[in-house]
Amino acid sequence: MGSLFLGVKIIGGLYLMYLGAKIFQGVQYQKHLQPTGGQNRFQTVMSGLLLTLGNPKPILFYASVLPTIIDFNEVKLLDVLIMMMLIAIVSFSVLGAYCYIASLSKKVSTNTRWHKRIHQTAGLVMVAVGVIVITK
Repeated sequence: MGSLFLGVKIIGGLYLMYLGAKIFQGVQYQKHLQPTGGQNRFQTVMSGLLLTLGNPKPILFYASVLPTIIDFNEVKLLDVLIMMMLIAIVSFSVLGAYCYIASLSKKVSTNTRWHKRIHQTAGLVMVAVGVIVITK
């Protein structure tokens, strides 16, 4: 099946090069949609909180790591409260930093020249990856 995988590799590399060329040559630069403003601050905070609490990745991370670090037979109520506060502070800090960086990117996202440069860079990277896939 070596020749089949070689064909898939070549087709995949050519497809990446095609997509990269399409992105580089001309993408219709659309104006971003403005938020509709249909939610008040409380609704926005609650939807963000529910979205964060429903994310399974941190839940799986803490469920897999904490039992290896902490002996739950020795944990008291005060220890649980301290762990909850630390996890909340770390999560808030990290997600808050993400939100801050995203708010800074609004300046870049409204600039058409930056959009063009970003798309051209992405197109060149995709073409280069396509070439690497074919030649390896």
